Amino acid sequence: NTQTKIRTMRQSRITSLPLAEVLLISAYFQWREVGVAALVTMPYPKNAERLVTATTKTDTKTVGNGGFFRWPEAVVEANGDFRNEKFLEKIIGGPLYSRQDELPNLPVPPLDETIGRFIPTALPLADTEEEKQEMLEACRKFPNEAQELQARLLKRQHDFKDSSWLAQLWSTLVYLQARDPIAVFVSYFLHIPDDSTLPSPTTENEDKRSSFTKNNWPGIQRAAAILVAVAESRKRICSGNMACETMDSGNEQPDPLCSSGFKYMFHSCRIPRKDQDIYRLYDPSLHKHCVVACQGYFFALEFVDDEGNALPLSVLEARLKRCIDLAQQEEERGVPKIGWLTSSPRQFWARSRQDLIDMGGGGMEEALSKLESAAFVLNLDHEEAKTPTEADNFFWHGSDSCGSNRWFDKPIQLICTRNGKVAYQGEHSMLDAAPAISICTRIMKTKYKNLKAREMKESLSTEIPVGSGVKNIFQDCWSSLSVSAKASNLTKQAKNHHKDLTNDYEIRSVIFEGYGKKFIKQSGIKPDSYLQMAMQVASYRLFKKQVATYESAQTRAFLHGRTETTRSISPASAAFVKSMGFQPKQNQDTSSRLKKLYLLRQATEVHSKYHSNAEKGLGVDRHFLGLASMLQHGEKEPSLFSNPLYQRSKRWQLSTSTVSYSPGFGPAVGDGIGIGYGANGDSCIFSCTSRRENEFLDHFCHLLQEALVEMGELVVASDTVLTNY
Repeated sequence: NTQTKIRTMRQSRITSLPLAEVLLISAYFQWREVGVAALVTMPYPKNAERLVTATTKTDTKTVGNGGFFRWPEAVVEANGDFRNEKFLEKIIGGPLYSRQDELPNLPVPPLDETIGRFIPTALPLADTEEEKQEMLEACRKFPNEAQELQARLLKRQHDFKDSSWLAQLWSTLVYLQARDPIAVFVSYFLHIPDDSTLPSPTTENEDKRSSFTKNNWPGIQRAAAILVAVAESRKRICSGNMACETMDSGNEQPDPLCSSGFKYMFHSCRIPRKDQDIYRLYDPSLHKHCVVACQGYFFALEFVDDEGNALPLSVLEARLKRCIDLAQQEEERGVPKIGWLTSSPRQFWARSRQDLIDMGGGGMEEALSKLESAAFVLNLDHEEAKTPTEADNFFWHGSDSCGSNRWFDKPIQLICTRNGKVAYQGEHSMLDAAPAISICTRIMKTKYKNLKAREMKESLSTEIPVGSGVKNIFQDCWSSLSVSAKASNLTKQAKNHHKDLTNDYEIRSVIFEGYGKKFIKQSGIKPDSYLQMAMQVASYRLFKKQVATYESAQTRAFLHGRTETTRSISPASAAFVKSMGFQPKQNQDTSSRLKKLYLLRQATEVHSKYHSNAEKGLGVDRHFLGLASMLQHGEKEPSLFSNPLYQRSKRWQLSTSTVSYSPGFGPAVGDGIGIGYGANGDSCIFSCTSRRENEFLDHFCHLLQEALVEMGELVVASDTVLTNY
């Protein structure tokens, strides 16, 4: 009854309650924590005044730490169905979730429209005329063969009218049920620009390990500034006071984007299970800590005060230094580095996690809960990233030296190298990269020098105990030699697997400085479509043909929208890459260059239109996935689904994605390439990955830069002609 009363009060925004009911609610929450027996002698609650304030001021959220409304449950388990956690949005409230009810449902396109959009994306991949005709015949039959599947999918859309027909399928089939390791196959990273205000080290010739323990190195200072920045993001998101993100659609008021993913960011964690993982969401009002990973050991660090504001910069620096000192002590003790386990195949990690709990009992379970309930993980890497490619290796999977310094199950990991290079690493299951942009932006704008100056000017109190705010999470879990030995054996297996996996893949960072977004926009072409065609030219020259290309398009304009595929292949792209040829052509006349530029414009316009349709839920791949999932056991599938050309058209040899902070991630298939990319004002950045055995990544990167140079020359040539004319 109390739970019902609380939920009704919050949903209805009741502004006053009798004090007796306020005290009852306070007692209920404390009972959740201390048990029924303690409730009998519970004194007048210390936070009664704050609870009264919360009920008399509609916009004042002061219940619990950080000013967040407390949840009915301290922990909520999620299984991929976004409807189950929707009630949290009502509890959190605020501008962030204020427009969720305005969002339309993801559409189910008519079968003939999907087939009409699909055919042009597959025809350029046909090897023979016969193969082309067979696929066209399968497409002709498809609307009739898939009619019953479409009816079932439409029923599912109706059944999921308070969500999306796709969201639960996507989260479970693609992510939570996938048994591959998160490292390499699932996690992604976003580059965050350097902080140029960091002071330089005062010594030059110290040993790497000892110098890392000094408080004057950029990595420590950058990490402290990160804590300040993310504390503000956490407060705005967990309170719901962040503005709802919108997109311009030509209407008087910008259309809202779905905010559901934000609640899975802070104080949450993916939990391994044998067949399908789960997610745990922890009430942020009960926690004030993040986790600091250092040398493969994990420390709970309180980084905010009771109001959710960041502690003073000097306190955070001191606490980070404390973590480094404790990590060195653990290194000397030879404590197991169980972070390796999170990089393993999911079934191995699920068994290992249960083994740890069985061996370590309540202490181990409590330690794991402490880590999993943290706001996020701050990864202090002792390595110094000297080149962009070296930094990408650390950001992607940690490599051999820093792989244990990750907890890949956490949706937010903020990686900071010894010399202050920073990236956001995300776990993909319940949210995509777009919600992370606001956090990356705040980190980028939060400068260490400004924070230091503000602290000195305002004389912020630093009389806060350092040691009391840092806890070695697994310190008490290794007292038994047998437990430590068994855990070490598990971590050794995981480490070997991680080493084998990461050695199978390679990554290259490409920074093209010939031009960037500014030049491309001046040509009248959208930068994303332009870069997609550059990748098409490079892959055409590498593979001697066009290959299926995936680009992620967000569908957050819909309730619980995730992504759709933008297919970059089209007859227009085929015409353009064929005009460019397998190698650059020298001494081309003006007419040839203008023709190629015309074909480039045609290809980019087709791509841009497809991308726009995909964002409107009118792609083809999610629809095909939904139809295929409607098949029942023993039923015959539509002939299109087994057609070789159809299969080839969705085997993504190029898997690409772009956001404001250029990303990096693994390839989708063994003989493919993963390409995260972005364009700055005067440069273009690519992070390219592939299996090492393919031996073509360096050549592709060369061809990519070569294509950008040629395409730039086409634009310049046309400008010259127009100027002379």
